[in-house]
Amino acid sequence: MFSDFEKIRQEIVRSSDIPVSKIERISRLTPVQRDIYLHLMYHPDSIVYSLGVSIKLHTELNRELWEKAVSMAVMEEEVTRTRFILYKGEFFQFVVRDCPVYFEFIDLTGPDVHTSDFEEIVREKVFVTYNLDNDPHLFKNFLIRDVDGHYIPLIAVPHLLFDGYSAKLFFERIGTIYEALAESREVCRKKGGSFYDYVEESLISFDTPEIQGYWQNLASHVEPLEFHTEFGKQGKLTSENMVIAGDELRETKDFCEAGKYSIPAYFRALYGILLNRYADPSEDFLIYDVIDGRTKACKEIPGCFYQVLPVLFPKKFFDSDIPISEYFEYVKTFRRNLGPFQNISLLLQKRILKEEKLGFFYNFVNFSRVNICGETINLSLHDLPIENQVHFIINDEDERLALTVHYNEKFFSDGPNFLKRVCSLSRQIISGRGFQELDILLEPEQHKLLIEWNDTEMPFPDDKCIHQLFENQVEQTPKATAVVFEDQQLTYGELNAKANQLAHYLQASGVGPEVLVGICVERSFDMIIGILGILKAGGAYLPLDPGYPQERLEFMLKDSQTPVLLTQEILKDKLPDYKKQKICLDSDWGIISKEKDINPISRVSPANLVYVIYTSGSTGKPKGVLLIHQGLCNLALAQIQLFNVGPDSCIIQFFSFSFDGSIWEIIMAICSGAKLCLGTQESLIPGTTLSQLLNQQAITHVTFPPSALAAMPVEPFPYLQFIIVAGEACPSDLVAKWSKGRCFINAYGPSESTVCATATGCIANNEKLHIGRPIANTQIYILNRNLQPLPIGFPGELHISGAGLARGYLNRPELTKEKFIPNPFSNDPESRLYKTGDLARYLPDGNIEFLGRIDHQVKIRGFRIELGEIEAALTRHSDIRDAAVIVRESKNRDKHLAACIVSDLIPTRRKPYQSICTLETEGTATEVQTEDLSVEGICLDSVPDDFVESKEVFITLLLPGESEKRQLKGKIRWHDRCKLGIEFDLLPAEEEAVRQSVTHLSDAQKLPKFFRRTVSNRLRTYLKERLPDYMVPAAFIFLDAMPLTPNGKVDRHALIETDTAEESRNQEEYVAPRTPTEKILTAIWSEVLGVEEIGINDNFFKIGGHSLLNVQVINRVREAFQAEISVSTMFEAPTLTALAERIDLICWINQPLRSPSDTDDDIEEFVL
Repeated sequence: MFSDFEKIRQEIVRSSDIPVSKIERISRLTPVQRDIYLHLMYHPDSIVYSLGVSIKLHTELNRELWEKAVSMAVMEEEVTRTRFILYKGEFFQFVVRDCPVYFEFIDLTGPDVHTSDFEEIVREKVFVTYNLDNDPHLFKNFLIRDVDGHYIPLIAVPHLLFDGYSAKLFFERIGTIYEALAESREVCRKKGGSFYDYVEESLISFDTPEIQGYWQNLASHVEPLEFHTEFGKQGKLTSENMVIAGDELRETKDFCEAGKYSIPAYFRALYGILLNRYADPSEDFLIYDVIDGRTKACKEIPGCFYQVLPVLFPKKFFDSDIPISEYFEYVKTFRRNLGPFQNISLLLQKRILKEEKLGFFYNFVNFSRVNICGETINLSLHDLPIENQVHFIINDEDERLALTVHYNEKFFSDGPNFLKRVCSLSRQIISGRGFQELDILLEPEQHKLLIEWNDTEMPFPDDKCIHQLFENQVEQTPKATAVVFEDQQLTYGELNAKANQLAHYLQASGVGPEVLVGICVERSFDMIIGILGILKAGGAYLPLDPGYPQERLEFMLKDSQTPVLLTQEILKDKLPDYKKQKICLDSDWGIISKEKDINPISRVSPANLVYVIYTSGSTGKPKGVLLIHQGLCNLALAQIQLFNVGPDSCIIQFFSFSFDGSIWEIIMAICSGAKLCLGTQESLIPGTTLSQLLNQQAITHVTFPPSALAAMPVEPFPYLQFIIVAGEACPSDLVAKWSKGRCFINAYGPSESTVCATATGCIANNEKLHIGRPIANTQIYILNRNLQPLPIGFPGELHISGAGLARGYLNRPELTKEKFIPNPFSNDPESRLYKTGDLARYLPDGNIEFLGRIDHQVKIRGFRIELGEIEAALTRHSDIRDAAVIVRESKNRDKHLAACIVSDLIPTRRKPYQSICTLETEGTATEVQTEDLSVEGICLDSVPDDFVESKEVFITLLLPGESEKRQLKGKIRWHDRCKLGIEFDLLPAEEEAVRQSVTHLSDAQKLPKFFRRTVSNRLRTYLKERLPDYMVPAAFIFLDAMPLTPNGKVDRHALIETDTAEESRNQEEYVAPRTPTEKILTAIWSEVLGVEEIGINDNFFKIGGHSLLNVQVINRVREAFQAEISVSTMFEAPTLTALAERIDLICWINQPLRSPSDTDDDIEEFVL
């Protein structure tokens, strides 16, 4: 190393003007210095490691003596004269003898000064970048006289050299020297060693393999704290301050003394509690403690002893009944128990720990008082936190604690309340509260969240059933049109009479309160008559979509034990075998019509069932939600008032009637005297045909999923007054397109809250849409896992209470108990909360922002889908070893389901590979032939007989895709004649290399693509027999194994980031486009679907297409070919080649007739 240092000296002389005689000392950097240097090297404009420290003197000062004292202090310290050099890829620091001292006097009272603001001077002088290679003045001294005549010494230095405590030592040394000079005394020699003596010790003690292993194990269950706190802020760094003094400080110290806790440990523990309540993490979490890494021997030495230590907060303390004292004891002893394992650098932390969007730092400063020139004065630190960090700092100023929090408003919105919550928690703990009793809400917040924003009480007909509201409307407007379908219509009186006849017929068949009646019909008057007839008979209806697979319909009928089924003659053969009473509303109407047409009498009450809707279930089977009349009546009245619905309104019935959006549309119309417009399935596909229907029927109110609205052409629609979007998140650009001149409403609600729980009006300049406030007689609570309300702006699970709550789940008492829980915020013992599983937060104005799902439930095109149900269906397939379903978003923001599969059907593990390699064991090397390769091992051929099982061997071979040979270690697992199987024993880097080689081999052999396409189509067919179309994944991704988190769970984030090249969208064997039409059509499909490789045999609906994207293709075809194709064309010709032939035919037919002047050469002969 000595010879290396000599070479470094020569390099210093060569690269700078420093003579070799002035180079005092050379050393490597400590791990902490190295990390800072790396940051500054990669981010040369960064100022996050620029440190300023100042003190404000209240005595007279001799400027010349002070400057001399500063120079002497600089000269006797090595770190103040340190420079840096990068030599052969390694960082070194060296000390310069007799270096020039940077000293600047700034008089803020002088005539030439450009500012009188001390803070502005700090920004100019401290928050600067440093050229570490060439700047001779890394350590800068300023003396500032402020407008009051006080002197303020200021140091500006990179953290690479100094920490805050070093500045205290340095200022006190300047003071000692200054006093000696002022009194003409000899300056006593400085005691203590050098920072350079500490460097070698740190290099030995930091980041050892033992430390790395310890932290990898400790952090195995750590997850980053997730925050969603942006309220459209631009990223302003700001601070809040608070002081604890007097009685409050005395009580705090008494509590700590009684528990034998230090003040730093006490507030660190409070910080952990507050962050746990903020983020409600499901795993352990970390905060980062800024500590002084000095040993006792280094206590009086300036230098870069600054260190960031992760502090682990285990989940067990917050989710159990562990006494709070045990938690405080853990926090108190955490660092002490680490021992040598606390010597972990930032670089190693970044390798081991997951990157966090927002980091939380804690710094207890107990050196903020400086003894200088006969004064004890405060030391002021000036530094800038990184924008995505929150810094909680406590300065111990003897008689008081000064609390500060630095934060960025963009990432952390609770800054103004943070310190108030810390102090509130402290008072609660001192008063004796346990963990589960602690409340982080402040009193004004509690009133807003629990009372003011949930004051939604409104009168509604809670003594009536929904069909009685319809009957009231019939009495008022019997001759008004109630429902239209194509060119037919029924008045309120006619609809009521037909429903009455069916109701009497059903009552004679045993239908009454709490009796479920299935209804499976096509879109027609029968649908509305059937629903009303069931309700009027006193029963509850169960919608069964005739488009569902037989297996699903069979399950619903069996699970519900429906004694009666209403259907139509054309559907009888499509339904599963049903042994109970089946009534056809068309062929049996002759009998039904003989019944009386007056309102029947039933014993049904508002608390009775009104309908059962089946939603996707995480266990693999759909679950039936039990809704009652009271909730539906509340919804009807709320809708009519919110959307101004009346007799002049016309409402489109868009949703499938197996989706509860349909009952939303139906009751909005028939309980208000409005007209309900039904449509055929084709006329309701968003696009030209639906636009025509809206205009022809003078539709005033529509409810669409945002994805359906996005597929609609933007037209004036002069009659349209209200657009309501629901079922999935709505992008703001849709509001901008559709809100002009009409009301645009964003509604939210699960089936368990009778369709809708919140709603809000939207305006075009909304950056991000929210879901509004609770509707009438509904309460919303955002709670953590322990059912404690979260502060405004912090995400938690959305809970619903109120009149619209469902009774529970059919035949699922355990699930009902889990999801419908007692309401802790109500005095009514019968009041309940529904746990939605949705992640949301309250905004400062009382509106609610929807943030996604806590579990694995999603919404696509308005359909609520439990990913677990699809996963369960996949894993029931005998050849699927593991499956996980994720949601992916294409380039055009269209969402689709993708199934990640580990399957024995795909030959992805062992790949044929013929090559020559060297097999070595016990010093003997043999050339052999490779036969196949996998991540786990390799099969060899032409192997001598003297190799035995379990023996360790080394294989030297050229891996596929690599340019140089590797030597890999392994163990013989089997030997059969001349063949040998070896199991690899690889390091992580080697394993990754082999994995990449296997992938390279797969791609080169083009085997997987064929198998993936074949298997994808088989799986798609298998799922279509068991699940509705909207639940069949558009894509399949085949994996060797599921990626797992450190605690063994499926890593869904890793799945979402899986290379899309692994994704198979159920394509047929690839054939490239040939004709100009096919090529243009390929480009259109690729843009719409977000799929890069599309062949002529690919089926639009099997590679991610659906009816909404179908409309986009039609519009692009119109633009590209000036050819009109209908919605049905895509269903009739779903492959690219078939559609191209249709388009060619249309274009040929549309060609103008040739005139006699056309030459024969221009005429193409067609032979039929």
